[in-house]
Amino acid sequence: MTDAQPSDGPALLAEFIHATGRTKLGSARVLGVSERCLYNWIGRRNRPDVVSAFAIEAWSGGAVPARSWLTAADESA
Repeated sequence: MTDAQPSDGPALLAEFIHATGRTKLGSARVLGVSERCLYNWIGRRNRPDVVSAFAIEAWSGGAVPARSWLTAADESA
């Protein structure tokens, strides 16, 4: 999805994991983070760093663009 809006990352990540039949634990392992970290990203408690955001984009084949983790404040900076 190339028209992702700022802060869509959590929803897009959850949707990608669900739509592809992956588990959160398996997804976290592939991304090199803990399951808790992944839950925090999906739950909007924190955001991935830039390296992780691009890793998510690559792993998802572009379904979760790195820029989808930016907030409105990030976009206006």
